Amino acid sequence: MNIIMLGANSDIAKELTARFMVDGEAVHAWRRGERLPQIPWKHVICTIGVLDPIGKFFDLDAKAWEENLDSNALLPLRLLRELWPLRQRGASVCFFSGAGVSRPAPTYSGYAASKTMLLKMTELLDDEYPEDKFFILGPGMVRTKIQQQTLDAGERADNYGRVKEFMESGDPIHGAGTSHDRIYACLKWCLKSPKEIIGGRNFYAPGLDWGPLMEHKLRMNRDLFKTRRFGGGL
Repeated sequence: MNIIMLGANSDIAKELTARFMVDGEAVHAWRRGERLPQIPWKHVICTIGVLDPIGKFFDLDAKAWEENLDSNALLPLRLLRELWPLRQRGASVCFFSGAGVSRPAPTYSGYAASKTMLLKMTELLDDEYPEDKFFILGPGMVRTKIQQQTLDAGERADNYGRVKEFMESGDPIHGAGTSHDRIYACLKWCLKSPKEIIGGRNFYAPGLDWGPLMEHKLRMNRDLFKTRRFGGGL
């Protein structure tokens, strides 16, 4: 089973690749500037993510902000478009989510907007291609090098103090952060589970208790973990 890992320089991608290889899976890494692997594939996992530029929207350089959207959302979709003809039957695609898709994320508008776009594209693509499975995975707070972008932004970042505390000693909400073992276990569950349970959904690894009860809830509610407005405001 061939797995293509997009964004292989990210810390999460490196950790996932190591675990897949221990389990005997063939992982083909892609990094910026390289040619995409031209092989039949079963799973594509996209860990591409950039926080910069960080700051209030009208204080940011417009071109830099648009490049953020390109890096986080349009680039993964372009890469997937090129890879799509090589997929095997019943393929799975996993994008990685991030802060801002379900709560405020001031000073991270580019990152939050692009990840929200990926969330909606996950839902759309999963509906458009019934033979294949698309889902998006939120890893939560993880001690990786992407956090350095917030530290470099300093007071321009709304959550600079919280990220600084998290990286130095952990914080009361996230502790030491989500472990790579938990992210991997959640990803593996998503990959092995059927489309009717996983397809089109946004999973949050730290807060998800996967198993028979969760599978039952997902089967019963097709809108769970998707972008929806309920009740007409009533």
